[in-house]
Amino acid sequence: MNERDYRAGRVKVSDKIRDTIANLIARENDIEKKKKYSAKWYRDEVAKQLKLKDKDNPSLRSYEVLIQGIRKSTLIDNPLDKPWSVGACQKFNIPAGMIPTLIEIQQFIKTKRFIMAPVTIRQAKWFSSLYSIVLKLIKKHYSEATIALELYQLLVSDFQDSARFEKERPETSELTPVELIWLVIIGCEYANKERVSELIREDYADTSELDNLHFIREDCSVEAIVDGSWNAFATPEQKKERSKFLPKSAEDLEKVFGKLNENQVDLANDFACALYSSAISARVWKEQHPEEFAELKKLWEVKEYERLNNQTV
Repeated sequence: MNERDYRAGRVKVSDKIRDTIANLIARENDIEKKKKYSAKWYRDEVAKQLKLKDKDNPSLRSYEVLIQGIRKSTLIDNPLDKPWSVGACQKFNIPAGMIPTLIEIQQFIKTKRFIMAPVTIRQAKWFSSLYSIVLKLIKKHYSEATIALELYQLLVSDFQDSARFEKERPETSELTPVELIWLVIIGCEYANKERVSELIREDYADTSELDNLHFIREDCSVEAIVDGSWNAFATPEQKKERSKFLPKSAEDLEKVFGKLNENQVDLANDFACALYSSAISARVWKEQHPEEFAELKKLWEVKEYERLNNQTV
């Protein structure tokens, strides 16, 4: 990855570090009371998200200079970041055929406090642009995508919120819950990348990393969801609030995995803690515990097989 010229005695600010800072600053207005964090907080948060050692993290002064410049860009009022409504479709070239789906997404986001609400015009444009390719991706990897959502909703999010949403969805919906949620996650990622690129004054949003993750590697793992929602959209306050869901009780875990012994409960909660931290932590955990993760996945598959059989009886 290319290195930028911001430097103050320690190391340069890489594109990845710069993008992470810009992403966090872009959400300052979404945080309660528009709280602005110190440069030290940003330095610590970036190190946590990217798993940086102190020697690999730029100096505090580097952060101060970069944060000051990005915050100036946030003062520009961009109509794309205003709330979406049906009336915005004609002006912003959003296909009329997407309106039912966008309304359903709006309803979904209101039940999910870890994703910004309401839907913005920018997000609506990306949902429309990615609609066909995301549906093709999820149909191809439906089982893996479903497993990922089940794990995410149980281990990181509020499983009860998700269950209630699925129960209340209209029968006329064109998308399954799995397809809808993945469209929201991936579309918000692309919209967020575009917004961050504008804040750091790039000519256009280079989405090659997202393209590779979702549409070339076709990653439908639970870590891909964490990349797309937990780190990108959850505010520090929301993350702190979600911490009350860990560790999970055996009763909660059995909704997804079936009957578990004591060791398996501990195993599932270990993975949950890694997910709660970041997608990087979850990937490291899976690499270090391949047999344990395979055991968790097998338990889910058996539970899902039993559930499907019960539906056909």
